[in-house]
Amino acid sequence: MKRALKYGALVTGIIVVYVALKHWGLHLDPVRAAVIDTAVFNLAALVGLSLGISERRAANQGLLSFGEGMQTGVCIAIAYAALTALYFAILLLAVGPAIMQQSGEVNANGEVTGAVIAKAFAGVLIGMTVIGTILSLFVSLVLRRKAL
Repeated sequence: MKRALKYGALVTGIIVVYVALKHWGLHLDPVRAAVIDTAVFNLAALVGLSLGISERRAANQGLLSFGEGMQTGVCIAIAYAALTALYFAILLLAVGPAIMQQSGEVNANGEVTGAVIAKAFAGVLIGMTVIGTILSLFVSLVLRRKAL
C-alpha cells in the first residue's frame, strides 16, 4: 500500500503541475489541450507504474511474476486515480465551475451542473483506473523475471 501511495502521488503531482501550467500559463486551445492532456496523463502514469513495478521487482531480489506486477500496477492506478479526482475536487471548490467551462465540461446549455460534475469525476476515477490497468499489463510483461 505504501508503494501504491508513493507512486500514485508522483503521478498526481505531475498532473497537478501540468494542469496548473495549462490553465494559468499555457492557455492552450481546447482541441490542442485535449491531445496534450492525454499524452501527459498517460506518460505520467507510465512513469509512475514503471517505477513502482520496478521497485517491487527490486524488493524481490530481481524477481517479479506477472501477477505481482499487475497487482502493484493496479494498486498504483487506483491510488493516482483517487488522488487526481481529489485534486480536481479541491480545484473545483477553489476556482469554481469556471475551470470546467474552460475545459469544455458543460451540458448542452453550456452549464456546469451536478450531473456534469459527477460524470467528470466518474470519468477520472474509472478512466484512469482502466488505462492504468492496461498500462500495468504491458509494464508487467516487460519487467517480469522468474527464478532460473
